[in-house]
Amino acid sequence: AELLPPRIMSDLPADVHSFVQKHQRDLNCLTDPDRSLRKAALARLDALFPPSTAATPTPTHTAGIKPLKHLFIHCLAPRIPHLLSDPVERCRETALTIMAKAVGLLDRQELTDLL
Repeated sequence: AELLPPRIMSDLPADVHSFVQKHQRDLNCLTDPDRSLRKAALARLDALFPPSTAATPTPTHTAGIKPLKHLFIHCLAPRIPHLLSDPVERCRETALTIMAKAVGLLDRQELTDLL
């Protein structure tokens, strides 16, 4: 299942589009009833983001800032309220960690638009 309307997906640069598609399964697993699938998907998505103290991606976080920003703004941020109310504590904690890391990548205008 596509998370973004085809109109938005077709407007994306090729690198961002392929990045979102590459992680589509993990994004879909965030709403799966199986708690272990949700935990594993969140862990894999969390690993994509550089530590919140790093201003730029490290060699192990080579996706680049632009695809990560897009993934968070359009795919993860809309799910944050649901993820923060997950019955599994590890899922809630990982969602908060992803949010903290992603917010560190966004500029002021992107944060304003997100809110």
